[in-house]
Amino acid sequence: MTISVNNNAVSAVNNSNGVLLWRYVVNGQIIPPPIVVGKVVYVETATGFVYALQGDNGHLLWSYDTGNPVSLPLSKVRQFKSSCCHAAATNGEPSGQ
Repeated sequence: MTISVNNNAVSAVNNSNGVLLWRYVVNGQIIPPPIVVGKVVYVETATGFVYALQGDNGHLLWSYDTGNPVSLPLSKVRQFKSSCCHAAATNGEPSGQ
């Protein structure tokens, strides 16, 4: 499976036959490339939203509005046995919860 981005949509394509597996439209332009950890695709937008999508079907697991445009790409900080911790930076000012 290959993950691709086009403006405000993230898609998954079957590597062997090129068939579109799923497509998910997000709120805002996707700026850095998404990251994949296990079976989860993480996407961030220029409008400050972060999304976690199920890699096998594109269903939304969760989304979060940081309240500020995201200026740095998501990065995998640490992976735990059953979960993973991710970090995103905005302008350095605290926001959200």
